Amino acid sequence: LRAYKNNVVGTGIKASPIVEGNEELDRKVTELWKEWTTDPEYIDFMGTKTLGAIQSLIVKALVESGECLVEVRRARKSKYPYRLQVMEADFIDTTKNDLTPKPDGSTVQFGLKLDRNGRVLGYYLYDQHPGDAVITQRKSRFVSRDLVFHLYEEDRPGQLRGVPWGT
Repeated sequence: LRAYKNNVVGTGIKASPIVEGNEELDRKVTELWKEWTTDPEYIDFMGTKTLGAIQSLIVKALVESGECLVEVRRARKSKYPYRLQVMEADFIDTTKNDLTPKPDGSTVQFGLKLDRNGRVLGYYLYDQHPGDAVITQRKSRFVSRDLVFHLYEEDRPGQLRGVPWGT
């Protein structure tokens, strides 16, 4: 697993912005991107990981669990307005189920809100890991799909969740 993760991510997949005809803007965007992705206080919700470390964690979760969530969270009082929070798929509240279509045609299946065509509209997510012993009452909140990257390999049409690679 470690070898696979290191070969996929290495020290981190890096972006190279190119704005044709504007070298000054290229330089500024590159500088801001580097600062945001290499300072854990700017990019990581928990303030402990760089973008390279986040990418490594995602790859590891994909192999072990078959899926991973990355929520885009607002960063208050920060130079950069967003931080990333990496979460195990266990954060999806699978007790949320309502297959009776609402007036807009949406339903909820195992914590995923779907439109009438089966497209994901969002996720019901716990604020804390449901396996933490200190949690006495589990509450989840709805988060729009615009703010969540749900990463998994789709092996069959209509698949909504990932499968551990070892299965």
